[in-house]
Amino acid sequence: MHHRDPLPASRLPTRRVLVIGLVLIGLGSWYRLTHTVTNQAPPTTQQAAPVPVSPRTPLQSPAHRYQRYLDAIVPESDGLRALAYGKVKDCPAGDRTCVLTELYRFVQQEIGYLADPVAREHIQSPQATLDIGAGDCEDLSILLASLLDNVGIPNYLVFTEDHADTMACEVDSRTIVPTLEQRYAIQQPPVLREETRWIQPWSLSVTTLTATTPLQVDIDLHTSGPLDWMVVPSQQDVEAIQQHRAYRTYPSCSREQMTSFRSTCAIPVGAPLVAYNRQETPIELALTVRYQLPPVPPTLPPIKTYVVNGTQCLPLDPSIKGQAYPGQLMPNVVTAPSRTAVNRAGHLLTLN
Repeated sequence: MHHRDPLPASRLPTRRVLVIGLVLIGLGSWYRLTHTVTNQAPPTTQQAAPVPVSPRTPLQSPAHRYQRYLDAIVPESDGLRALAYGKVKDCPAGDRTCVLTELYRFVQQEIGYLADPVAREHIQSPQATLDIGAGDCEDLSILLASLLDNVGIPNYLVFTEDHADTMACEVDSRTIVPTLEQRYAIQQPPVLREETRWIQPWSLSVTTLTATTPLQVDIDLHTSGPLDWMVVPSQQDVEAIQQHRAYRTYPSCSREQMTSFRSTCAIPVGAPLVAYNRQETPIELALTVRYQLPPVPPTLPPIKTYVVNGTQCLPLDPSIKGQAYPGQLMPNVVTAPSRTAVNRAGHLLTLN
């Protein structure tokens, strides 16, 4: 067995010095580490504020379920801006309700509905939908959202489990019903009245127009002898003529002792048209009257609106075909258990 010789006494202090030095270095490193950590201030509310998530990062965005539809929206396009302007150019400047109404009417009335291919969710670009002339509910909503974006109207896509539509925001609620009544007014066909009659001596022939507003009336008449033709303000004036009393007329549309007359006259509401035979023999009158009755306001369905961030928003469902209006929802949408609205910034809303 071998025995190791003990260290010489002269080497013992050197080893002790090395050990003590290493201990001191370790203590110094520990102190610097603990000092740095304990002196760091806790985060304030501003420092802890969440960073907005880009809509281009689907896995991080809360809207990722709908991201592929949002990505199909084209918010800036010269072609879409030109198309939108052509549809809204007769709207008064700044009338946002008129603009969204006309864009909705274009997509709802002029772009057809076409279901997706079997067993596949096919998302079209706005241009593809225009080229095809049709699309399903998502395609129509994407096209409408793109048009709204291109004219500066904030909007959302709105989803249920089996449907999609659009919602336009920052709408003046006071203008919704008047705008819809004007833009969807029902044009009435022109009125044409052709009459031939004999007027006895010292007698009147009276024609009354049925209207609730003043009319521009085209009058064309011919007679077999001289007649007085008059437009008078009221039935009281007709009675005054019959009783040979003073009466009133509208001079621009009245003539004495004429055999033909053609003119366009502004006829006030309730103003009778009078032919007066002051001759001793009967006179034949051939009268043609043409006029356009004013449009009739539509009977609007219930109009739904939402308040989002203090502003009014109006649902727009371009998938409803036939007669439909902004703010009108399909029955299956109304009864849907939930409706989720999402915009391109990734903001989600639950609509009741």
